[in-house]
Amino acid sequence: MPTPSTQTINTELERQGEMLRQAQRIAKIGSWELDLGTGYLFWSDEVFRIFGLSPGQMEPSYEFFLNQIHPDDRDMVNTAYQTSLETRTPYRITHRLQDPETGEIRWVEEQCETDFGEDGKPLTSRGTVQDITESRAAELALAKSEATLHSILHANIEAILVADPQRRIRICSRGAELLFGLSLTEMADRSLDAFLPDAEQSRLADEIDRVLAGDPRVSGLQHPHGYRMRRATGEEFPAELTFTLNAAADERLVTIVIRDVSRQRSYEEALRLAMEKAEAGSRAKSAFLANMSHECRTPLNGMLGMIAIALSSDLPEASRRHLMIAKECGETLTNLISGVLDMSQIEEGKFTLKSEPFDLAAVVQRAIDLQRPAAAPKSLVLTSDVASSVADRYLGDEAAMQQILNNLVSNAVKFTESGAVGVLVSASPVDTRTDRLTIDVVDTGIGIAEAHRELIFGRFTQVDDSSTRIYGGSGLGLAIVKSLVEAKGGTVSLKSNPDSGSTFTLDIKLKRADGMPDE
Repeated sequence: MPTPSTQTINTELERQGEMLRQAQRIAKIGSWELDLGTGYLFWSDEVFRIFGLSPGQMEPSYEFFLNQIHPDDRDMVNTAYQTSLETRTPYRITHRLQDPETGEIRWVEEQCETDFGEDGKPLTSRGTVQDITESRAAELALAKSEATLHSILHANIEAILVADPQRRIRICSRGAELLFGLSLTEMADRSLDAFLPDAEQSRLADEIDRVLAGDPRVSGLQHPHGYRMRRATGEEFPAELTFTLNAAADERLVTIVIRDVSRQRSYEEALRLAMEKAEAGSRAKSAFLANMSHECRTPLNGMLGMIAIALSSDLPEASRRHLMIAKECGETLTNLISGVLDMSQIEEGKFTLKSEPFDLAAVVQRAIDLQRPAAAPKSLVLTSDVASSVADRYLGDEAAMQQILNNLVSNAVKFTESGAVGVLVSASPVDTRTDRLTIDVVDTGIGIAEAHRELIFGRFTQVDDSSTRIYGGSGLGLAIVKSLVEAKGGTVSLKSNPDSGSTFTLDIKLKRADGMPDE
């Protein structure tokens, strides 16, 4: 085998030296050697770059090296090196470099070992310097993040746990300590099963597995899960758990927020009982009013019958006038009792709506005709306008529709001193069988201020006491209208201004009854 030439050997040595320099540059690791006899310090090219210098820019020395170290770390580094010489042991140390001119700081990890002579004196120290600025920054950021997380967890009154796939507790908040009655140290590394009754453990395991698998249907605040949980004392309590997946680079964890809903459930139960009590009281009141109304209507009808008989006889004018007043008062009282009965039936759910064919235009005309005697003394013009889009017949409760329109037209006539009252009906198709009906009852009366518009739909409510004194009425008419319209699945709304009249609008969907026989 031929012997390599000197040139070949030198070329190979240069190639290997260049490879070593490139490897050090890529790894950001430089090498150095200190001759303790002569004080000569050798730095590789990468050491120069780590120290912020161009390779070969100057001749380094131990003193120069110490001057590049951060003032706060200088004594520590020098002590570590001197100790390694005294104890004849290698050392590894992490410290900072600081450029004396720019103040730039870099973190390095330095390793060193020393050769000793037979007499025990140190001869040569060799070592490496690695730039770990980036990794150190990442470590500090991670440490800061973890410190922030622990601070948040310890300050949070919510019970928060972080668990691994085996349901072991890794991290917990101060709120969890208070909730379960254990210290943070006692809770760490415990299984979540320790805080659950046996019946709940398999369900929790299944849901955590689904969270770890990335199932969006069980993760996040929008998916609370109800559980029975157990404190350290053995006391069980209802809780809501929400799960969030933490997918770290090396493992997957689950964050669990636990809310003790014992108090909330107590409030809900108390509220339910209070509502039941209130509803029972309302039903009892309605039943009482209905019974009393029935009892009152019978003698009233008898009185009105006798007054009608008396009015049909030959009476002096004064007596006739007195009987007419008695008749009007009786009829007013009868209407009030009828309103109370209707309202109590609606509240008790006994008011059943029928579904029979009826002529809506005829219902509108009857409502107008019934009010003509009341409108005549005030010379009010009563009109109706039913659009051609309105079908001849619809399916619904004719009596309820008649009562709705009677109450609205009567109300309009009552509060209008001059001008007109009109009913406008239009329809638009919803589908092949259903129309959306819009019924407007318009008047030129006293109007209603915006602040009072919602009040008038309440029971026994009018805008103010003076309305009752001037116009009369019980305040039940519009409440009955609203209840009946809503029972039909519709809405009633109002547009009005004082002294500018009012418009009550009904919006109801009804099926057309075209071609169906009357029942």
